[in-house]
Amino acid sequence: AQHYLAKRGILTSRRVKKSDMEKLVRATGGQIVTTLEDLDGGDLGFAGVVEERKIAGEHMVFVEKCRDPKSVTILVRGVIHAAEGNTRQAVACYEQQLEIARATGDQRGEAHALGNLGLAYADRGEARQAISYHEQCLTIQRASGDQLGESNTLGNLGSSYYALGQFPRAIEYHEQAFRID
Repeated sequence: AQHYLAKRGILTSRRVKKSDMEKLVRATGGQIVTTLEDLDGGDLGFAGVVEERKIAGEHMVFVEKCRDPKSVTILVRGVIHAAEGNTRQAVACYEQQLEIARATGDQRGEAHALGNLGLAYADRGEARQAISYHEQCLTIQRASGDQLGESNTLGNLGSSYYALGQFPRAIEYHEQAFRID
């Protein structure tokens, strides 16, 4: 059936989780229908763009330009892995999150991914790598006027410099964070 629908320019997806279907309903105004016999025009929602893209080796369906978007999907696997102490898996998830954010032009998501990568590398004891990610995160936060994020990232930079034994620099970053609060 998917083949015939694709020939007509209709994108289909298999094995979609119910929670994802419910998000599509909220974003597009459509309804979940399980059989063709039950389908009518009132069940259809609207999205300006629906396309499949390959990002980080995975095929993902993007539904954009909805009339009344009410749904956001957040990648939380990395946070779960980090909480479980599995920083290798956390880093992999955050790198995927970063790639998706950059591919979709989501600067806030990019800043979150960079900050999470910084924290993961700090947890691994790799302070220099953590600093690199935190500095990139800070640049985005300052450009967007995200003062709360900026304050948190300055504190994270202070902690990373502390881990390197660069105490004057650590104090400098923590003082900057306190001035924002």
